[in-house]
Amino acid sequence: PPLFICDEPTSGLDSFMAASVVQVLKKLSQRGKTVILTIHQPSSELFELFDKILLMAEGRVAFLGTPVEAVDFFSFIGAQCPTNYNPADFYVQVLAVVPGREMESRDRISKICDNFAVGKVSREMEQNFQKIAAKTDGLQKDDETTILYKASWFTQFRAIMWRSWISTLKEPLLVKVRLIQT
Repeated sequence: PPLFICDEPTSGLDSFMAASVVQVLKKLSQRGKTVILTIHQPSSELFELFDKILLMAEGRVAFLGTPVEAVDFFSFIGAQCPTNYNPADFYVQVLAVVPGREMESRDRISKICDNFAVGKVSREMEQNFQKIAAKTDGLQKDDETTILYKASWFTQFRAIMWRSWISTLKEPLLVKVRLIQT
């Protein structure tokens, strides 16, 4: 298939098997297949294999781009990933709502998401969505004007009623039972 959607394909696997699975998915993507997967806390080795990452927090997009762009983006907003630290773990910590510090965490998340929303990538995504929506609106209008069925609803209703009546007449016992019921 041209599209693979994998929901946590590495769950329950050791690091070697998880790397093997991600490498197979990477090879599929290099052959022109689209691979979308969810993964929680990948190792730094796995994280480096991703072409693009999508980070979400509180239902909002916090980042979309390459892992290298993610490092630059988070550095730009003042959240520098420490040296020799797994970037995936760092992003999880930065985008987490910490118990006891919910307001502070949500403010930080909101700031990150707002910064991404006004960035170049977000604006390009919005333009692409608008182009797709414009094409889709045109298709829907065309579909609405075409007649889906050759027979009107009344003709269809009449045919079904006629079949039901013939079926009922073929079962005289059924007619008697229905008369007694009413």
